[in-house]
Amino acid sequence: FWTSAVLPRFGLRARLAKRFQHLKWFGKGPQESYADRQKAAKLGIYNGRVSEQLHPYLRPQESGNKVGVRWAALQDPSRAEALWVSAPPESAPLSLSALPYATDDLDVGNDKDMVIKHHLTKKREHQKHAAELEERDFVELHVDKFQMGVGGVQSWGARAAEETMRLPTESHSFAFSLFPRTYDLIG
Repeated sequence: FWTSAVLPRFGLRARLAKRFQHLKWFGKGPQESYADRQKAAKLGIYNGRVSEQLHPYLRPQESGNKVGVRWAALQDPSRAEALWVSAPPESAPLSLSALPYATDDLDVGNDKDMVIKHHLTKKREHQKHAAELEERDFVELHVDKFQMGVGGVQSWGARAAEETMRLPTESHSFAFSLFPRTYDLIG
């Protein structure tokens, strides 16, 4: 089954103003969770700062995802405003992440020509450690129908479980709502 033609995620990526610094969600948590890494996550209402959603893996990589999300709010504490994301009642829950980093900051792979921002030198060929990440002037939001598993369940380097993978030749669609609200409505 495993081919290079696997769709790693299907959804929306948006960059929001950095002022949306607090994440509250009804879904699995409180820690990150993925299609193949969610048994320890419990369904509930959780909250925390966007900057706290990144797990400090030694090497920066995909991190902070939440599965089973029914709704989430990215809040701006200084203005009592929030950006609300919700799955329609009849649809499957969403997968969601909000981080103060670009996805490309987290795993640059083996591209030797890639240059990314570094907090000490402001220029570095590869991010080597999570402590070297510098927060961006935005919050990157991912709202996904699915994201493939992260793998490594039985040993490091093991591929993601087959049932968490989707092919780009399959038809995919999903719906969600994205709208502003005030704090008094979401608590």
